[in-house]
Amino acid sequence: MMIRPLRPRTFPCFALCAGLTVRPDGRVLACMCRDREEGSDLCLGDTARVSLQEAWHSGAMQRLRQRFVDGDLPGICRECRHYSPAASHLLAPPPSHGVPPGQ
Repeated sequence: MMIRPLRPRTFPCFALCAGLTVRPDGRVLACMCRDREEGSDLCLGDTARVSLQEAWHSGAMQRLRQRFVDGDLPGICRECRHYSPAASHLLAPPPSHGVPPGQ
């Protein structure tokens, strides 16, 4: 089995721009990848105390995105093999869905 090399983390991860994850226990997580730790850097609260909109726009979420820009990633993100830079998704051409251009 070949393991792909880790990508440099110079942009916030797409997971931090794609949406939140709500666990069955109500915890709201910034990433859907693999974080399951209680008290994690990626935990933004729980639905009993914070709305999804509040979590999405929270200072904690903004700081988390900024940590990627600053190179100060949470430990769980440093070795994550699911990292995909948000910039590559934002700059990619939209899918054609089988429709030829100009039609």
